[in-house]
Amino acid sequence: MEALPISALEVLPPRMQIESLTRLEDILAHLYYAAAEIGTIIVDDRTRSTSAMIAFPEPQRNSVVIHCDEDITPPMPGTTIQIRYHRDNSRYSFKAEIQAVDGRRWRVSFPDSITRHSGRGAERVKTMNVPEVAFYLDRVSGDPIKMTVYDLSTKGMSVIYPTQRCAMRTNEYISGVLVLPEGIRLPVLLDIRHTREIDGHHWLAGCQLIGLSPWGQASLARTLSKLSARNTSH
Repeated sequence: MEALPISALEVLPPRMQIESLTRLEDILAHLYYAAAEIGTIIVDDRTRSTSAMIAFPEPQRNSVVIHCDEDITPPMPGTTIQIRYHRDNSRYSFKAEIQAVDGRRWRVSFPDSITRHSGRGAERVKTMNVPEVAFYLDRVSGDPIKMTVYDLSTKGMSVIYPTQRCAMRTNEYISGVLVLPEGIRLPVLLDIRHTREIDGHHWLAGCQLIGLSPWGQASLARTLSKLSARNTSH
């Protein structure tokens, strides 16, 4: 697909509301909620990010245990890490100190505060100029149609499609394969939420991801964390 002018793809930034939990009882209640309702969390230290799950808090020890999905060299006790995750239209993050490490099992301190960003939902990462990311639209007959993924999140993505090869309509469902770096291929079902014209030959479709498997969610979350870190460093 030929290059498109960035000005044609400008979007208004989502309206976000930011609030913080600072009282211990509020933090504790939220940590119980996170353990019960949140699937994958992302743990960031100084050099890398990894996906994990969070256990129920232990008030008697003022700490909570996270279980990492991968065997990685853990940070030393005393290291401050950031934990982030999302649920529906809210994103959460907090910093905590590593207290002890036992393989994939890390015990961290209760945070001093938890920040909640409410608005669009999950953070969108721009992927238009990342050639390893693409979407292949399934067709009843013929080869799949390769599309540029303009941006991507754990909840959805925007794709650029050529009007001479296909048409997309709001509230329709489409299926295909989302290709990510490191050879990851995720079969996906997309709910088309909105479309708009870019130029005379291309349209942009904003889509919601439907029914992604837990493995797919974890793979996508890890990829987005790496891409976000790459974008920040440039």
